[in-house]
Amino acid sequence: MERAICLLWDESELGWGIRPDGYSLHLNLEDCDAYVVDYWARMPREVPYAYSRPACDPYTCEVEEDVYAEIKASKNGIRSFNRQNPARC
Repeated sequence: MERAICLLWDESELGWGIRPDGYSLHLNLEDCDAYVVDYWARMPREVPYAYSRPACDPYTCEVEEDVYAEIKASKNGIRSFNRQNPARC
């Protein structure tokens, strides 16, 4: 097992409200911050009908070695829409 940074996300959708929207995994806090900045930079100027947003502060979790390799190969993290979030350590 390897250590990674996990950030939970919520989805906000007009008419439906807010619900869990998976998580992103990062090598470190700097990558996590950069991932969030990149995400918001792709958003339109007006509030979209539906969008994701960070749900909490990032935390450290354990991930399998193959997942860690995928994170390492990414620009600054990977996203999963799986509702099973990595457990807090």
